[in-house]
Amino acid sequence: MKQLGFSIKQIKQLLNDHNGSESLLLLFKQQLTENEIQIAAFEEQQQELKSLTKTIATHRIAADELTDIAKIMNKESRLTSLRRKMWLFGFSILLIEVVGIVSAYQFKQNNFLSAMWLSIAMMLVLVLGLTATLTKYYYDQVEHLCPNCGNKFVPNLTTFIFSAHTPKFRRLVCPNCHQKSYCLEIAR
Repeated sequence: MKQLGFSIKQIKQLLNDHNGSESLLLLFKQQLTENEIQIAAFEEQQQELKSLTKTIATHRIAADELTDIAKIMNKESRLTSLRRKMWLFGFSILLIEVVGIVSAYQFKQNNFLSAMWLSIAMMLVLVLGLTATLTKYYYDQVEHLCPNCGNKFVPNLTTFIFSAHTPKFRRLVCPNCHQKSYCLEIAR
């Protein structure tokens, strides 16, 4: 029982209990719940440590900069939150597209061609406007870190939009070392 994580007090209560199997079952269920809570906390801690390890390895942090770990962790959590917002707004834009296409189709089926074209035009204006706004918002929230020299920089908006990228990196030319590489996106 001790090896399963039960306290001496719990074991003693169980040994003195006359309804042993029912009490044992309740005690096991309680211990399972407590273990699940601890496992979830450890998994969350592991994810934070992995993320921080990646960030520190990528940022090439000097020993005197380690006092800024709280800042780095804060930036990582802000960037994660920003990306979640981007997914949410992106899904909203997709929903607008689907509604626009379905309504245009319905108007066409009912031979309301002017309403169909109006529906398509409104959808395009909304989608393009929201996409441009969302892109600019994201651009204003991030900067990039050169993996070669460790320089933080913000490319111009056109370069930002048209550069090859992954969810966490963007292929840019560093203004400091002039090397073209995949630079890490970090929160400003």
